[in-house]
Amino acid sequence: MKIQYLSILIGCFCIALSTSCKDDESGPVGATTSVTINFKAKYGDEPFILITDEFEYPDGKMIRFQEEFGMFISNLELLQAEGNDKEELREIAYLDFGANSSAAFADIPQSITIENVPVGEYKGIKFDLGVPSDLNAEKPNEFGADNPLSDASVYWNGWNSYTFLRLDGCYDRDGMGLGTTCNTAGGDNSTFTLHTGGDAAYREMSAFVQEITLRENEVAVFDFEIDVATIIGANGDLLDFGAESSLHTNDINSPQDIALINELMDNTANGAITIKN
Repeated sequence: MKIQYLSILIGCFCIALSTSCKDDESGPVGATTSVTINFKAKYGDEPFILITDEFEYPDGKMIRFQEEFGMFISNLELLQAEGNDKEELREIAYLDFGANSSAAFADIPQSITIENVPVGEYKGIKFDLGVPSDLNAEKPNEFGADNPLSDASVYWNGWNSYTFLRLDGCYDRDGMGLGTTCNTAGGDNSTFTLHTGGDAAYREMSAFVQEITLRENEVAVFDFEIDVATIIGANGDLLDFGAESSLHTNDINSPQDIALINELMDNTANGAITIKN
């Protein structure tokens, strides 16, 4: 009888131990810390300020950005120092620079903070641009309120897609000034609505490689800058803002719009985003 009781006790202990191990595997193991990832928007070397500030495009004409600039980033992860393992940080995030109405507000970064990240050695940080196809196939009402994909304003029903990048503004087409708003000046201005989306617009980014050591109870901070000038081709092939009264990525099936969407996403992925620390 004592042997039977002992066997039962051992069995219960093993079951409890097994359950505990599974619980541990579902969360961080050992010491952890927090990671904060900051993003600021710039236009070249200048703070990126909406509505009031004008910037010079390389063709000598002035350009102003109106009301919104935002983008989705996804699959944020740290690369383990050894091998190819990755530590997943955040599946999806939306960077909204719509509050950049002054230099003071432009200096406040869009911040993403992740808790309970295992301490240790890493060799880089990585994320992609846009919404992965499995998530892009869903609609805003299929996500909880705390998920940025629940925001219907960043979903375009006509495209059956989220808008991966949004950038609106106006361009001084005839050189006579933009006026106080895009539509009031002495001459003819052109507007632009640069929105990207569709699965083909998703871009996998190269990792930002650097030695990273995460220590317990020491918040790790990564500071990134996004150069809007690079996104719109100021450091390469210029966009033809003056060709028509409105440069608008409106038709996801139009070869012309697809080419512009690809150009914007390629510019963003290949040089517009830099790490500063």
